[in-house]
Amino acid sequence: MTDNDAAKYERELVLHLRMRGQTEPEIASSITELRAYAKKTGKPIEEEFGTPAEFASQFPIRNSPTTKGGALRRLFGAALKPSPKAPREKP
Repeated sequence: MTDNDAAKYERELVLHLRMRGQTEPEIASSITELRAYAKKTGKPIEEEFGTPAEFASQFPIRNSPTTKGGALRRLFGAALKPSPKAPREKP
């Protein structure tokens, strides 16, 4: 895996982890561990862990309002939620 491939993998992984509601410190820790593992084993990251989406699927989904993933889920949920009906006037 070239440096460009590794950087692309990491960027995609960061995106997927954010969408799952991981915090920035958690993401940084995961990337650090991933780099250390790759350096130690010398094996391609994707061969060991699958695609960035597959790797990120190991992490729980959080619905925290302070995470981007939580905010996007709220946004899409609000957009898909039926609008309330206006109250009828009594005759």
